Amino acid sequence: MKTRNAILAMLFTVISVAAYATEGEKGNSKAAPKVEVSTESSNVYRVLFMGKSDAKTVINIWNADKRLVFTETIKKVNAFVRPYNFSQMPDGVYTLEVIEGNTVSKQLIYHGSVAPSNEVPVDLNIVKVAPVTGKEDIYKLTIIQTGETKADIRILNADQKVVYSSAESFERAFCKLYNLRRMDKKATIEVEINGEVKKYEL
Repeated sequence: MKTRNAILAMLFTVISVAAYATEGEKGNSKAAPKVEVSTESSNVYRVLFMGKSDAKTVINIWNADKRLVFTETIKKVNAFVRPYNFSQMPDGVYTLEVIEGNTVSKQLIYHGSVAPSNEVPVDLNIVKVAPVTGKEDIYKLTIIQTGETKADIRILNADQKVVYSSAESFERAFCKLYNLRRMDKKATIEVEINGEVKKYEL
């Protein structure tokens, strides 16, 4: 409910867009609706939808764990522009799903630290460990991979002994915070993916 309210907090009233299809186009059931996602600000994503009928449109937002975090139904409008506020959503890759009749359109939303820059292709293998601003000894681990991935995560103390380990399975993106306040200052985080081990000394 909290996640849904976070997105609803910045939702505006549906803005109707002037009809763009001719009578012939409206009768073309094979033509897919148009769905575009653009960044309005660092946390707000604007969705443009141009459908083919006035039938109800269902909008779903799924997180990387394939959990539904938001859904709404818009009726009797075949085109709209709508902003979605992700300011209280964890960093990660989300799937925007728009369903109109029997047609399903999907777009990926790269939110927060996982967002690719314009100079870097989306299809990347990234492992990043960074301190959380304003939170002493708390670190954020972000992993971006192609498709389904298994990662072994280990935290070692100054003597290189494993004090924490976990096996994580995810699709495309993984993000988690680690509290190391009780650890030595020379703690190390290891991330192993497909036999390749990356070490991060903190």
